[in-house]
Amino acid sequence: MEFNCKEFSLNHTSSSMKVGTDAILLSSLAPRNAKKRILEVGTGCGIISLSMAQFNQEAKITAIDVDEESIQQAQDNFLKSKWSERLIAEHISLQDFAQKPENHKQYDFIISNPPYFVNSLQANTRKRTFARHTDKLPFKDFVDSSLQLLTPDAKICIILPALQSDELTTLFKEREVKIETQINIYSKPTKPVERIIRVYSLEQNKETEIKNVFIREENGEYTTQYKDIVSEILL
Repeated sequence: MEFNCKEFSLNHTSSSMKVGTDAILLSSLAPRNAKKRILEVGTGCGIISLSMAQFNQEAKITAIDVDEESIQQAQDNFLKSKWSERLIAEHISLQDFAQKPENHKQYDFIISNPPYFVNSLQANTRKRTFARHTDKLPFKDFVDSSLQLLTPDAKICIILPALQSDELTTLFKEREVKIETQINIYSKPTKPVERIIRVYSLEQNKETEIKNVFIREENGEYTTQYKDIVSEILL
């Protein structure tokens, strides 16, 4: 199944997670341009890493995932892109990746659309279950492993539902990692917050910038705001 974007195309037939709105929003709204070494945790088919290559022209990007078929598909998608020399896909967990001394304090940006279901109904395939549930990557492991990999001026960008985002934020706060930017995402103006993108920073003296994004109007049409946000990725 080919998914065509403005600057690249990719296949996501065998990936544990297909291309979805969360990945497109995270790719579009993440900080860009100043990054040198980027790590994507849980890459799936690789769309977020490909977008990071598009928006960070000097960056070298490493994409990791615990699902072997996803990594193979991401690697295939990377190789056919025009940024193939800057993209690496590795079949490894974040915990194991963080155990390698050569990775410590090497990344100035970590980005992830992480698993977040804990006690919900399991997905109907084993691969999708691993991709969507925290069994393989508890939030505490995510926080502890990430902090081993970051440079002193690094940032972490995550998209999660509101409750899980607050749980992750509590763990980061315990380790004195602050929220630099918070983007509240609403499916419609009258609905509650559906997702939150938070950019975490190791710098201590920044006030949190808060933004709101609305995906659809009340009549179901995409908002002009949403169309503008995704316009550099989607056709």
